[in-house]
This record gives sequence, structure tokens and C-alpha cells, in this order.
Amino acid sequence: PDSTEVQTRKHWTETYVKWSPLGTYLATCHYKGIALWGGADFHQLQKFAHTGVEYIDFSPCEKYLVTFSARVTASEEPTAIVIWDTRTGARKRAFHADDPPMLPAFKWSHDDKFFARMTKD
Repeated sequence: PDSTEVQTRKHWTETYVKWSPLGTYLATCHYKGIALWGGADFHQLQKFAHTGVEYIDFSPCEKYLVTFSARVTASEEPTAIVIWDTRTGARKRAFHADDPPMLPAFKWSHDDKFFARMTKD
């Protein structure tokens, strides 16, 4: 089929964009976080506040979005890698990153029920 322009917008992103695996979402990266776009008219569906995101990834069934930012504060609270619920925008889990980070940080099961993470330890 021929491509069709659905939405035109200046400044879609400040760095890069990424499609979700099933094509449901278009994720755009901005200094303050990520925006998810979708629907028939590609309106904004969700925002995820994570400053300085340099890498994003989706789980296979698109239930989760993973963001990575190296611009984290030195604290006990893990903030480098965050797993978000794409539908609700809720922050589900967060992790510290290895130095250098191993990306992608997780390997997902085919149904989004499980993920595995390999670290130096």
C-alpha cells in the first residue's frame, strides 16, 4: 500500500523517534522525557517524565516502555533505567545502570509477563 500522511507537526522530537513493535505507538524523545502518540489521528496518548533519555525500548506486546538516562543524580533511589506502563503512564520499576550500561537492558518473554536482566554481578 501507498504511504499516507496522517499528521504533520513541527518539532516532533528533540532527538529521535521509535515505533513500538506492533506499530501502535510512536515514541518521541524530548529533554524532559518521552511522549507516546497513537490512534487514528496520532494524538498524544501518554507522557513519561524521565530527564535526558538516550535510549528507549518496548516490550514485545507493547505493555511496557523502558527508558534509559545517563543523567541521573547520585542517590540510593534507582533512576537510570525505568520501566513504564504504556497504558497508564505509571512507573512500574526502576534500576541503577551498569557503567557502561548494557542496552537493551532487558530481554522480555514473548507475552510481556517476564523479563530478564543481565548485570556484571
